[in-house]
Amino acid sequence: MNSNEETTGERLLDGMTAAEIIFRCGELQLPLDQTVLLVGQQHKIDRARLLADLQTPGTPESESYRSGVAQGNFELNASLAANVSDAKSRDAYKHLAAERHRQLIDEKLNELFEI
Repeated sequence: MNSNEETTGERLLDGMTAAEIIFRCGELQLPLDQTVLLVGQQHKIDRARLLADLQTPGTPESESYRSGVAQGNFELNASLAANVSDAKSRDAYKHLAAERHRQLIDEKLNELFEI
């Protein structure tokens, strides 16, 4: 990544609270370690503590991240569903079905193995 890309990425986070960054990372389903890195670039935080909080169900950080994941999934599915109704978009249904299948597999893995 060059310095211009880094500057652009950092500007996207400027002015965001730690909770807003965490929510956005959840929307994008970024891994927790990347979420911690991005929050740490904008705010002075205890990175180990933030990672622990993100991994602990019920903490505000975990709930913010999980809410972001849910919002991101909703927006993705809504967008794919909207494209299905458009006759010009032949592949949208395939993408929607594949995404729903992926989500079902992820849910089952999480249920069985808590991943």
